[in-house]
Amino acid sequence: MNKNLEVGSYAEFRETFSSITISDYVHAVAHLTNLHGDFIYQLFRLIWPQFMQIGNFIFIQEIYSSERHEEMLSNGDTELEIQYWLNLFETTELSDDLTLKQAHEIAKVLEKTWNLKLKEEELNSRVVAKIIEYPEFDE
Repeated sequence: MNKNLEVGSYAEFRETFSSITISDYVHAVAHLTNLHGDFIYQLFRLIWPQFMQIGNFIFIQEIYSSERHEEMLSNGDTELEIQYWLNLFETTELSDDLTLKQAHEIAKVLEKTWNLKLKEEELNSRVVAKIIEYPEFDE
């Protein structure tokens, strides 16, 4: 089977297969393309991430880079600035096909799940996940 198929949007899929569910669509995309199983696993890890503490600051383990942390320290960035930049996850950059509205909906899910996880780990008094928007840049 050719695993390099281009699969269109959910709406396009529904034009051909009117009874398809979102679950069916996700499964079809995963099986009809070169989407590696590990990609799906890593994507879900971002939804419910592991947090780590370095000094008095909290970082998302899945997107943390010790090399970037050290580089930012050597450039004179404060730990608070480093916490901000290293925990920043841009949903608008995930795909050129995402609309701004879709990227915002993804950001809302991440904000909610990250804050629930922070609360569960009793870290919510130290840091809060929040959506940052820059409408002038379509972000």
